Amino acid sequence: MKKYLKISSILLVLAIILLGAKSYAEETLTTSAPNTPKAMKQQNRDDREKQREEFQNKIKEQREEGKTEIKDQKLEIKTEVQNLLNEVKQKREEYRKEFEGSKEEMKAKMAEVKASWKEELGKIKDEKKKLIADRVFNNINELNTLITGRLSEKADQIENVLVSIESRISKAKNNGTDVSSLDSYISKAKDAISSARDAIKTQSEKTYNTTLTDDTQLKTEMQALRDQFKTDIKVASEAVKSAHEAVKNTATELAKIKGMDSTVENASGTSSSN
Repeated sequence: MKKYLKISSILLVLAIILLGAKSYAEETLTTSAPNTPKAMKQQNRDDREKQREEFQNKIKEQREEGKTEIKDQKLEIKTEVQNLLNEVKQKREEYRKEFEGSKEEMKAKMAEVKASWKEELGKIKDEKKKLIADRVFNNINELNTLITGRLSEKADQIENVLVSIESRISKAKNNGTDVSSLDSYISKAKDAISSARDAIKTQSEKTYNTTLTDDTQLKTEMQALRDQFKTDIKVASEAVKSAHEAVKNTATELAKIKGMDSTVENASGTSSSN
């Protein structure tokens, strides 16, 4: 009997232990199981939000870096273009000073030429022929001043187009475009413009006079004076046309480079008509 009671006591203790463990397990499952999916969901949301913020911050940094880079490139291009403009302005100012100085010298020189011309006219007896010859003399010298002035303005226009082309080339270089093939064209265009200016200056310093013989030779002598003027002024005009062609060729080559717009139309608008 005692042995039976002892066994029963042991079984009761075991039952109590098992029930306690079961209750603890159920309690643990009851309290923790419902929170695990919720916690994981919240964690996922937190992770996504963090990733989103990191991504947005990275994009923002890249945009700021891009803006800074673009701003620096624009400033660099602007500086290069301004340097080109300053260089052209300086050279043009130097040329104008020389040109204006030549004009002042020409006024004094022309006064001497006219005095000499009046002496030559004294050899002509026919008053009508004398008036015609005098008109031809004045027209030729006035035309020389007028045409060389226009050619000088035309050279300025051609040079402006070249500056525009150089500006586009600078922008292309900063964008990573290979424009090295245009270097020789730019050099030729600059040389052509310089040659045109020299030809214009040389022509502007010329005066037209001739030695008269008598009434019978007057027509022939005046025609020779006209022909000489036409020959001389053509040299200056051709020099300006060569400068125009050199700039136009540069613009044409620029248009051939991928991604570059054509400037040929602007260059064509500067053609000489004299």
